Order: sequence, then structure tokens, then C-alpha cells
Amino acid sequence: MVSEKEFNMIRLVAKGDEQAFSRLFHKYYPIVRKLRRLCFIEGMDADDLDQEASLVLIRTAQRYKWERSVSFGTFYSHNLRNRIYDLIRKYKAKKRAPQQPVQRLDENPDFYSTTLSDPSAINPERLTLLKERLAQLYIKCSPLEKDVLYVILNLDIEKRIDARTFINAFERCKYKYISLDKLTELI
Repeated sequence: MVSEKEFNMIRLVAKGDEQAFSRLFHKYYPIVRKLRRLCFIEGMDADDLDQEASLVLIRTAQRYKWERSVSFGTFYSHNLRNRIYDLIRKYKAKKRAPQQPVQRLDENPDFYSTTLSDPSAINPERLTLLKERLAQLYIKCSPLEKDVLYVILNLDIEKRIDARTFINAFERCKYKYISLDKLTELI
């Protein structure tokens, strides 16, 4: 049986009170830990299960009837267990089963290093070519254009250059950079 104080807290959770939810979830968290030890759901980590448990707690608080003489903890435990069984059934369904068994990335590092590409990784060849072209561009630039290049490449953000002068110098740098491209194509 639930005390009147706890019942009021359950009502607050049902209405969306975050502080009451936090206290109630903390109070019944041992149920979550126990079920986590007993059941394994493939593809879900502890945070995912905690989130499911919090959703079940809210739904349980909304459906709880004090008059039925059932403790809230028992009702919550029952609902959470049923939700976990639903999730296990969902992930064990044949239509969701992978074609090949799932492998950890660190089990076969050679295979994954050759088949997976990292789009955020810098290509060393392209980086070297870019550095060479920027060095060539730097040689061709006037002192003002060199200052603009430094500002553009974030090497010297403290430089103060008039906006119109900056734009003109930037355009000249861009033109020289493009002409380096055309020159490289001819060679």
C-alpha cells in the first residue's frame, strides 16, 4: 500500500512535475538495476534502458489507482518487466535479424580498416598538394595580399584591414590561386 505522501508524489509525476519524477525515479531505481541484470536487450545500453524505465514510470504514474490496494513499486515493476519483454520480442523478431552475425569492430581490425572510410579524415596527399599551392601563391602575392591570406587562414586574426581593401586583395588572391590551378593543368 502507498502512503498518502507518496501517492501525491505519484500524482505530481503523472501531471509532469520534473522534481517529483526525479525523486520517484531515484526511489524505484533499484527495480531498474535488478531488471537490467536479469535481462539483456541487444542493441540497448544502460542509458537506453534508463530512458525506457523513465517512460514506463511516467505511464505507470498516470495509470496507478490508489483504491486497488496494490503498491506502486509492484505495479511499476510489473509494467517495466512487460516493457522489457516487449523490447526483447521486438529485437528478436526474424524480420529484424541481421543477414550476417553482428561483429565487433575490434574483432577484425584489418577488414574494417580497408572497408570503412572516414570522411572526416584528412587525405595526406591532398593536404601536401594544398600546402605546395599555398606556398606558390604566397610567393606571387603582394605584401597586402599576404596579410589578407594570413587573416583568411586564421593565422593572424588581429590584423586590421579596411573592408574594401580586404575584399579587393582577397579577390586578387583568389584569381592568382585559380591561375595556379590552370598553370598546373598545362604542365
